[in-house]
Amino acid sequence: MKKKALLFLFLAPIALHLFCLFFLHFNERFHTRDFEHGFKQSYSTSVQGLDYENLDSILLQDFSYLGHGKQMLAFVSADGRYVLKVFNPMRPLKKRWYLQSKYWKRYSSLQWIKREWFQKNARLKKLFTRHKLAFELLRDETGLIFVHLKPSERVNHYVHVTDNRGKKQTLILANTPFVIQEKAVLVPQHLAGLSSKEAVKKAIARLEKLFDKRIEEGITDRIQTMENNYGFVGDKPIQIDIGRIRFDPLIKEKPGAEKARILQNFHKWLGCKFPEYE
Repeated sequence: MKKKALLFLFLAPIALHLFCLFFLHFNERFHTRDFEHGFKQSYSTSVQGLDYENLDSILLQDFSYLGHGKQMLAFVSADGRYVLKVFNPMRPLKKRWYLQSKYWKRYSSLQWIKREWFQKNARLKKLFTRHKLAFELLRDETGLIFVHLKPSERVNHYVHVTDNRGKKQTLILANTPFVIQEKAVLVPQHLAGLSSKEAVKKAIARLEKLFDKRIEEGITDRIQTMENNYGFVGDKPIQIDIGRIRFDPLIKEKPGAEKARILQNFHKWLGCKFPEYE
C-alpha cells in the first residue's frame, strides 16, 4: 500500500505537468478568450499622450493574421497600414518540441515551470513597462500608434480578426491588452528594393540616427536583429520588436560605448548581407 502511495506521489506531478504542457499551455492557436485576460493592478500602467480619435478610425477595419513571436501575436489591417499586436498569455512552446530531448529537459526544469506558471504577472509587467517606455520616449522610432495597457472607457471596440487557420473571430478590446503599430517593411527587403547605392546609404544613415535617438533617451536593447526586429515605413526606419528594451542611466553617461556596440553589430550584419555597401 505504501509503495502504491509513493508511486502515486511520484507520478502525479509528472502526469499533471504533461497534461499542462499538452492541453493547457498556449499552443500558438488563437482563441479570443486567451487574450481577453484583462488587466491586473500588479502590471497595469497608465500611458501619456494616447490618441483615441485615431484609434477609432483604425479599428473600423478587419485584421488578418500576420505572425507571432514569444511575446506577442500580430494581425495586419485590411488597408495594410497597421499591425494589431496582442500579448501572448504564455510564451509558446517550440513546434514539435516533444520530438527533441533538449526541450523535454527544458520544459521539465523547475526554473521553466516557475517562470511560465507562477511568474506570468511579472512577465506582463515587464512587457507593459517596455511598451510604455517606447510609446512615451520613442514613439516615432518604434512606429507606435496606440498602447492599451490599462482599462479605459474609451476602449470599447470589437475587432474582427482572421486567425492563422483562416477562422474569423471577434476580439473584445476592452478586456484585451494590445498595441497598434505602423506596418513596416523589414530592413533586408527594404534595402534590397532600393534602386541605387546612394539610396541605400541614406537608409543606413537613417537607421544610425534611430540608434542615436535611442541612446539619447538612455534606452538599450541587447539584441540587434536586423532580419526581423527593424523595418521601414516609407523612408522612416522603426524598431518593430520592443519587447526587450530597457532604460539604463549609464548609457547617457557613456553613450560612446553603447553606440560602438550597436554599430559594430549593425555593420557586421551589413557586411554579411550587403557587402557591396560596406
